[in-house]
Amino acid sequence: MRTCRIPWPLIIMNLQNTMASNNYDILALSETWLHDGFPSSMFSIQGYNLYRNDRATRGGGVAFYCKSHIRISISKSLSNDYIEYLWIQLLGYAREASIGVLDHLTGTSV
Repeated sequence: MRTCRIPWPLIIMNLQNTMASNNYDILALSETWLHDGFPSSMFSIQGYNLYRNDRATRGGGVAFYCKSHIRISISKSLSNDYIEYLWIQLLGYAREASIGVLDHLTGTSV
């Protein structure tokens, strides 16, 4: 089983510092390796909401961190043994906007 050698709190602290110093509104992540055994509260970052779609099998996974004031709707998500994706739609703006993140198992076609 793959393990992370850097403690999760340090990863989250570094991620939070990077997001704050660059004033990111939304950050998309792939290869999160998260699953039901990892509650979202373990990865909370002040001022951001976490939206995630974990792979049904080992590895993979996708997620978004969105600033708390940004209203979004999950428009599409899929997760199976080969692929997972997550699409969010930004709400309350004059123009419609959707953002997606995708991950697929190496060696498979999408």
